[in-house]
Amino acid sequence: VDDGWVNVSVDIIDDVKYCISISDNGCGIQEEDRKKLFQMFYSTKGSKGTGLGLVVTHKIITEHNGSIEVDSTPGKGTTFSVILPRNKF
Repeated sequence: VDDGWVNVSVDIIDDVKYCISISDNGCGIQEEDRKKLFQMFYSTKGSKGTGLGLVVTHKIITEHNGSIEVDSTPGKGTTFSVILPRNKF
């Protein structure tokens, strides 16, 4: 994408969680692909992808009592939001 960008932001939710958002203005993700993003070996990259990246990412996040959400509009971009508990020391 010409003039492509990626934005990373961190917000605190209700003083107990972090929300880390990673957004881009890429091609977006089709609805049928979004439903399969976290399935092992699913890839839209053909032989260039293993289909493990988001599966491993999801596993790490959930093992830290977090969640990951995807919002995407085909032709406009995608945002991944990672929600993690905020530990206070």
